[in-house]
Amino acid sequence: MELSADVVVIGSGAGGAPVAAALAEAGRSVVVLEAGPRLETKDFTGDEEEMTARLWKIGAAGRVLTLYAGACVGGSTVINDALCFRPPGRLLEVWQDYYALPGLGAEGMEPYVNRVWEDIHAEPTGPDHTSRNAARLALGAKRLGWMASATPRSVRNCVNLGLCNFGCPSGASIVTRSPGSPVVKSSWTASTPVTPPASIRMRSARVRASTTAPARSARGT
Repeated sequence: MELSADVVVIGSGAGGAPVAAALAEAGRSVVVLEAGPRLETKDFTGDEEEMTARLWKIGAAGRVLTLYAGACVGGSTVINDALCFRPPGRLLEVWQDYYALPGLGAEGMEPYVNRVWEDIHAEPTGPDHTSRNAARLALGAKRLGWMASATPRSVRNCVNLGLCNFGCPSGASIVTRSPGSPVVKSSWTASTPVTPPASIRMRSARVRASTTAPARSARGT
């Protein structure tokens, strides 16, 4: 399969997908490369062992899990808890000053954050979707005089299956491969890779992805 586009975006998760969407909305043709297959809601069985093998990319040190990320279309948005946090204004100001990037401060970023919040339907978790543990935490915070509130989540019609980390079998989680996602509506040139690229090479501002790994010499170079 040969595709031609103005831009190649590597990764279709929370980082790559918004970039691809913004470029597509600006009139650019975009190809998105992903390290894993595209799975639909019907493919999410809820079986922990099966879905971990199919969806996760795991980093471990001994017996300790140090990193897990999504290796599928939608990236880690497919296997997270749909929890959403706005970037702290003080941190944005630090980034703006440290990296000398005007407009990256809290005021400049606010309209973009608001748009993302609307696009992914991030709303506070309602009482029907909080656990007894959460209720006790809220009670403890109140007694201590601490401010506490429910964490926003990007879901619609959640049925409380508790399987967020293995692909939502009910399709409630708003991920970057969801049919209702603004990212999908932007119509990437290719958002469903048939075979993950084995190698990516860039030469003279041109990118070539191959589904066949390059040959290695006996010395492994």
